Amino acid sequence: MIVLRVIGGLLLLLAAAALGWDVYRYAVGGPFRLSAGGELWYALHPGSLNLVQAGIQRNLWPELWDPGLVTVLLWPAAAVLGVLGLVLFLLGARRRR
Repeated sequence: MIVLRVIGGLLLLLAAAALGWDVYRYAVGGPFRLSAGGELWYALHPGSLNLVQAGIQRNLWPELWDPGLVTVLLWPAAAVLGVLGLVLFLLGARRRR
């Protein structure tokens, strides 16, 4: 299950980067707060966020976007990425016999 470990590791790196961004903003004089996932996604590429929203609402199930994914996008990005990355990393870990 090396694929799960690689994806988990990448998500853990993204969580560290999100936390690093929050610490950087604090270091340059802003108040310390954890950035929401949707806030970071919008800052990086607003077009893809709008495209995903439209695709889910039109083609899948509107309630999946709101309140489902909107709730997750309002949570701190470092926490969401870190927990998901850790779960995937541990699921892909080799088990000793």
